This record gives sequence, structure tokens and C-alpha cells, in this order.
Amino acid sequence: MKCIYIIMDGVGDLPSSKLDGLTPLQAAKKPNIDSLANAGVTGLMDVYSPGIPVGTDIGHICLFGYDAQKVYSGRGPIEAIGAGLSLSPGDIAFRGNFATIDENGILIDKRAGRINKKTDQLIADLSKIQLKNGIKFTIKQATEHRFVVIFHGIKNFPTIADAYPGHKCKLPCKFPWSFALDNDSKSSDFAFTINEFIRNATKILANHNVNTERMNKNLLPANTILLRGGGQFREFEKFSDKFYGVSAGIVAAEDTVLGLAKMASIESIKRKGMTGGYDTNYNIKAQSCIELLKTKDLVFLHVKATDLASHDKLPMKKKEIIEHIDLMIKVICDNIDASNTMIAIASDHSTPCLYGEHTADPVPILLSGPNLRKDITKSYDEISAMSGGLGRIKGKDFIRILLSSGNFIPKYGD
Repeated sequence: MKCIYIIMDGVGDLPSSKLDGLTPLQAAKKPNIDSLANAGVTGLMDVYSPGIPVGTDIGHICLFGYDAQKVYSGRGPIEAIGAGLSLSPGDIAFRGNFATIDENGILIDKRAGRINKKTDQLIADLSKIQLKNGIKFTIKQATEHRFVVIFHGIKNFPTIADAYPGHKCKLPCKFPWSFALDNDSKSSDFAFTINEFIRNATKILANHNVNTERMNKNLLPANTILLRGGGQFREFEKFSDKFYGVSAGIVAAEDTVLGLAKMASIESIKRKGMTGGYDTNYNIKAQSCIELLKTKDLVFLHVKATDLASHDKLPMKKKEIIEHIDLMIKVICDNIDASNTMIAIASDHSTPCLYGEHTADPVPILLSGPNLRKDITKSYDEISAMSGGLGRIKGKDFIRILLSSGNFIPKYGD
């Protein structure tokens, strides 16, 4: 059997007054997804564990079937690898945001208005920073307002606070400088290095021509940076070794997802027109999935835009994106052998538009294909899934259910 695993990032939601009390999944016109639900079986999934909200990194580790406690050390290394960088023992990687401060140094926007143009020029100048203690670093732009930075040769992992205000912090707020979380001098020294790097970056960005252009267009300047998710690389077991020789590929454009895929030795396809933003080309993603499925047993297909709309608190936009995904799925279904293909749909976490942040609400899941025990559900959404035949399971178990339905999992015992 062939298997397709479609991941709608952050698709889980809550009823919205802007959608007449429906969730975006309920409100969206999605005949193709609902047809899969009608022909298959649905349920709910606690991606990591009931009651625990997770980030994109932990969410996808679980969706790929790994134990997050054993392989996770921070999101920084994952995004760095996803951006094409390599880590050596002793390197510490952070994920970074371009951000905006006012004339008093108060943080007013964590994403610099979601800047997505000319960030390469900003990165080029930040790469010229020289740190007083001689620590070397590598910096590279990532998706939209994001970048990654690796500090080389830090033998012991220091215990420091992120230079980031946290998801629950209300803006504007004081700038979140890093600091040591223990009494080890190595931690305080590295926190000093992080803050020195940020101060140098802020000086360079203050009068940068890219920011001058943005302010002339009444756009927020990217005049400082935030750093978070610091961690050191941990090796993953190859996906094919972990799952009985199953060959896997992924179609994605978001660096965290691509980084995790690379760490798990899952072949990835990222093509021009595929982005981690609202402007992604769904047809290119569909065609890439169809192509990759010819040589792989399992293909993951990731869409980030649903999560972006959630963080931006735009339920109507999220509904529209789900409808685009539905059309993408039609293209896929029209070009595969339905008699020999299992299709799964899930998400890495819930991101209700009401809050604009990840919550612990379980996500709806769907499995469709030949030779299944169909349940009574007719639609794929958070409410219908409550009565689905898959019940309520954990994230790392869903991949096993999918592969077992595709006849990949051998019998346990004699």
C-alpha cells in the first residue's frame, strides 16, 4: 500500500463568533476532505499528551512517531538543519526573529510586521558582527521574519533564559534580555554573549537602508532581534530503521519541519512557489506529493498557512486556506490509485484564532482508504471527530495506525 499523511499546521480551533459559532473546519466548504471522512474513520488526537500544549517542533516529532523526551533538545538545532546548516559537537543553535522596538527600546512587535522581503540584506550585515570574547557564529535567513544562528564551540550547554518575551507576554513590553538561570559562571558568560550579539545587531539595524525603506512605506522596521529555542544537536534514529524499512518523503517549506525530516533521514522536496506563508502554491505541493509517492511508501505533506492565520487571529482567512487545501487534496486524489492508497489527515497542535496561540485542545484526525472499518462521521472537524471510530489517541500512535492499515507493521509475537 501507499500512504499519504497530510498535516494542516495548527488547524484545530474553537467556535468563532465571526463564523456564526462554527470552527473554521466546520465553516469551510471542503467536499473532498469530507468525502474522505465519509468513506473512512475519524477521531481525536492529543499530539503529545492530554492537557499539554506543544510547539511545532514537539508536535511534528510526535507525528513522525518519535519520543520527544528522548530526541528533543530545543528548536534551534532543528531549524538550523532545516535551513541547510550543519552542527558540530559543542555548537548551540537558536531560532531568531526580526522584531521592532520603539525609540525607548520597548518591544512593540515580535515579528517586525512579518517582514518577508530583503531579509537577506539584513542577514548579510549581521554576519559581520565580531564578538569580544572571540566566539564565532553562523547566521542564515529562514522563513519570513525568521533566521537561525549557531554559536560555535560551546562545550557545555549553559542554562540561560531566551531573549524572547514568551507567548503570553502582552506587547508592548520591556526588551527580554537573556540571563543565567543558575549560578554557573558559564551560563552568565554565555548570556552576556547572547546580549552582546543582540546589542550589536540592533546598532546595525537601526539605520539600515532596508528599514528606512520600510518606514517610508509606513511598515514596521526590523530594528532588533529576538533569540529563543537554544539547543544542541541530538541524533535521530532513521525513520526507515524505526518503521520496518518504510521509505518516507515529505513535501514542505517550513524550516522546522524540514529540519526534523532531515534529522530523521526523510527525503524532502521544497520547490519554487512552495512557501511557509499565505502565498504558497498548493498545486505545486500536490504535484510534488504525487511525484514523490511514485518512489516512496509514505509521503508527508505539510501546509503552514492554517497556523499563520490562527496566530494572526483571522478565522475567515483560516477557513479560506482550508478550502484551498481541499482543492489540493482533490488534485492528489484524482492522480493516485485509490484502491492501493491510505490517506491520513492530522495536525501538530490546535491554534484557536480566539487566542492566537497554541492550546492543549486535541486535534481531529482522519484515516481513509480501502479495507477500513468505516464509522458514522460524515465530516472532518473538531466536533464530528468526537464520535469517530479512532477514539482519542496520542500523536506517536497515529503513524503506526496509518502504517498498519497500509500493511507495513509486522505481527508482535509468534
